[in-house]
Amino acid sequence: MFKQFLTFIGIDEKDHHLVRPVVIKSFGISLIALCAAELLTLLFYINASWDSISENLIITGTITPVVAMPLAMYMAWQRYKLNSLSVQLAHIASTDQLSGLLNRTSFIEAMRDRVRHPTTPNGSGAFLYIDADHFKTLNDEFGHAAGDEAIAFIGKVISQNIRQTDLAGRLGGEEFGVYLSGGNVETARTVSEHIRQDVMHLKFDNQKKRYTLTVSIGVATHHAGEVPSEFMKVADKNLYTAKSNGRNCIAA
Repeated sequence: MFKQFLTFIGIDEKDHHLVRPVVIKSFGISLIALCAAELLTLLFYINASWDSISENLIITGTITPVVAMPLAMYMAWQRYKLNSLSVQLAHIASTDQLSGLLNRTSFIEAMRDRVRHPTTPNGSGAFLYIDADHFKTLNDEFGHAAGDEAIAFIGKVISQNIRQTDLAGRLGGEEFGVYLSGGNVETARTVSEHIRQDVMHLKFDNQKKRYTLTVSIGVATHHAGEVPSEFMKVADKNLYTAKSNGRNCIAA
């Protein structure tokens, strides 16, 4: 019943959890306002009779909460909505909307920060450079809508095959990057192979041609203290090797 009331007055269901802290904060603000109003009333009528003081304290104590509580709730609710909006805007600004992964700038910044502040004791990690094969052919033969579908599908596959502590981003076009915190060559190969196989589930077919989505992956690992630009270059070279080896494969 209470949730239905919140929805009725215009509060979305996803924001229902914010109501309790808003009410608590509003009570706190109202209590402070009440104490301040009562103190001012007492000082103003300090020389009056006790009956007059009591009467005015009761009036102040009645009016203040009635005025302060709605105002406090309104201001607190607007602040929570602004904070929620700020989080949403930050997420939108850092996310590639097509793949659902981090955009290039946000991914590289996050990876640099992870390397500087590793989540594992040895500070090591692995980087996967992923590139869709024959992507121009897909766009030319099946249209850009098919290309967009492929980008979104690769993003979904990557997200499903990494941990929450790992990072993934779209580097541009049909290129993607994955950073595995604490990852070694074996871990990187395993994750890469899962991604490579899952990507092939997406197929396009028309009267002229059949296209199976595949990716080539270059892998690089690093020790503590190495900067991302160094191991990204290694992964880029390995990606070129994977392309030279016929594509749809992994090189480390």
